[in-house]
Amino acid sequence: MFPTGWRPKLSESIAASRMLWQPMAAVAVVQIGLLWFSPPVWGQDMVSPPPPIADEPLTVNTGIYLIECYSLDDKAETFKVNAFLSLSWKDRRLAFDPVRSGVRVKTYEPEAIWIPEIRFVNVENARDADVVDISVSPDGTVQYLERFSARVLSPLDFRRYPFDSQTLHIYLIVRSVDTRNIVLAVDLEKVGKNDDVFLTGWDIESFTAVVKPANFALEDRLESKLDYQLRISRQYFSYIPNIILPMLFILFISWTAFWSTSYEANVTLVVSTLIAHIAFNILVETNLPKTPYMTYTGAIIFMIYLFYFVAVIEVTVQHYLKVESQPARAASITRASRIAFPVVFLLANIILAFLFFGF
Repeated sequence: MFPTGWRPKLSESIAASRMLWQPMAAVAVVQIGLLWFSPPVWGQDMVSPPPPIADEPLTVNTGIYLIECYSLDDKAETFKVNAFLSLSWKDRRLAFDPVRSGVRVKTYEPEAIWIPEIRFVNVENARDADVVDISVSPDGTVQYLERFSARVLSPLDFRRYPFDSQTLHIYLIVRSVDTRNIVLAVDLEKVGKNDDVFLTGWDIESFTAVVKPANFALEDRLESKLDYQLRISRQYFSYIPNIILPMLFILFISWTAFWSTSYEANVTLVVSTLIAHIAFNILVETNLPKTPYMTYTGAIIFMIYLFYFVAVIEVTVQHYLKVESQPARAASITRASRIAFPVVFLLANIILAFLFFGF
């Protein structure tokens, strides 16, 4: 039934398999035991934060150096930034003797040591970061440098548009179980910007950092927070000849009706200039920021509409008085309108400037 000599060959194969697998099983048991009882090799996600020195919190000094800032979107209230992020802190576990080591500075990979978990609060999605350098001094001071790019969300205030100034914020926090463990500080020597940093249509005034004294709760954990502020002001000169002056010229043309005696001509003039103003306003509206509050430009546009409304009433009253055989009274109202409209318009603009700019 079976080939001759089959049973002895099967027995020999089983014996050979036992001789092969028994040593391998023993090695596996030893390796599992070493992994179970040996201390872990700490990496960035495994090393616990260094303990406070002399019952003081661990201070992480931060700095952001702007390389470029671009694509400021008024409607989305976002901007893009390309910059360096520098961190420094002391970890005594990394201290070494430069004489014995033969080096004055040691370099590490990000996975080899503990690194504070710095997060950008108002960044859309996650920042794109490339670690440039991680170096450690003999006393354990760690210098961390990365280059990053991000799209940042920052609320804008358009109340004074187009004469507005804005503060663009970049918020940093550090994750910590207890605020006594890790706090953020500003390294002023590492805060700055390139001289050629610019934003189209804006003047960059300053770039500073502010430490927020009050921590806030996030996911039942307290955070330490920094606020990097980029102060900018809008280049408003182009808005004057392109938006403001055309609206004023159209309005002033309608006032020539106060020097005409023809009712039909006056009505045609006022209504046609009103239509021109509406058409121009629709064209300008596409470039104006959409806000739930009144802006300075919006207030001027609304005020101009009011003057058109009053001008139509004046022309109608003037014609009514003439029909009712009161030409003298109609003429006096017309003469008064020639002075009253410009004066009231000037006073209204002064009031608006005071309300929006606090002069």
